[in-house]
Amino acid sequence: MSVDVQAVHTRSSWNPETVPLGIFSNLRFLAALGLLLVVSIQAGWSFVGFKPMTSDVLGYRIWSHSLIERAGGWHLPGYPLLIAIARLATFGVVPDLPLMTAVSFGAWLIGLVLIGRILSETAPTMLEIGVLSYAFFPLVGITHVAHPLADTLAQTLFLGAFYATLKNRQWLFVSLTAAGLIVHMVLWPFLLLLSILWLVEKRMTIWHLLISGAPLALYYGTIAIASSDWLWFFRQHYDVNFKSSVTFPLFNAIIGPLATGSTAGLMKVVLVLAVMFVAISLTILALKRRDWAMLPIVLPILLFAATVNAHEGFIVVRYGRFLVIPACLWMAGKPGWRAAVSSRWYVWATAVILVLSQWVWAAYTAEYFVKS
Repeated sequence: MSVDVQAVHTRSSWNPETVPLGIFSNLRFLAALGLLLVVSIQAGWSFVGFKPMTSDVLGYRIWSHSLIERAGGWHLPGYPLLIAIARLATFGVVPDLPLMTAVSFGAWLIGLVLIGRILSETAPTMLEIGVLSYAFFPLVGITHVAHPLADTLAQTLFLGAFYATLKNRQWLFVSLTAAGLIVHMVLWPFLLLLSILWLVEKRMTIWHLLISGAPLALYYGTIAIASSDWLWFFRQHYDVNFKSSVTFPLFNAIIGPLATGSTAGLMKVVLVLAVMFVAISLTILALKRRDWAMLPIVLPILLFAATVNAHEGFIVVRYGRFLVIPACLWMAGKPGWRAAVSSRWYVWATAVILVLSQWVWAAYTAEYFVKS
């Protein structure tokens, strides 16, 4: 089963109120369950003395209070800018953690709508299990809303750009790509490949793509001129994300954790390898079937698996949730798989496992930061 990105079959947009696929296709139910998990996770963290306003989350918070003064770091300005806008819209009365959590939760909900619409176009028989799997993707699906990193917003922007590609909506794609490029560097290879797809399949002009990159170019160029260093961003990211901790320059996301000999390191390797296996399998299938629209999803996952260092290796798992789309597309074309994953016992068992995994990762997150 392939996706023709020039002529996608027209189907009704996903409406949780009308699609008779079970409770996990109902957006209100998923929103309530997600909110319950966020509140319970943050309450649990408070009980054990862990404050989620730490590390990158703290950095985004501080930056949102001084957008110009803090510019030029190794993060991008889109998420702090959105936090600042949300603070302005709420007249500054909402504390920073609830505000950032609300922004991430809103992005998460929009992401559910988008993944539902994408699956209704590409694999409608997999809609319920697909939306459920994306919403509570193992370990990080809702945990990164409770610990409000930029990931949730970035992932939703990519889904929007991908949906715009399926629907052949040029200016929506340009707008969401422009936003995505200044929210998270991880999106750059995903959006680059989508842009190439537009150029090859959609005949979009290069001027549209230049417009989509204009906000990033303006930000990058301003800092480069002020610092007299045109490689400022890449120097920082090389040290943080790519500088190897072992001799071999590639696959440090696997070699590095193995070298520690710890249980946590071994589990990290297992998770990264699992995502890599799925990504490689889906890449082979996409190439065989000429499903070019799937390559912008799977290839960047493999790129990160090969290039990031041990410290950042978990990014492969975090952004592995995009693989839900090609996985559902593949299962939709396999009657046996389609019947198995659509059964009620499978859906409920998956829901229980995914929800439990959020609490497991929340516990690990608290332990990691408290110990460090």
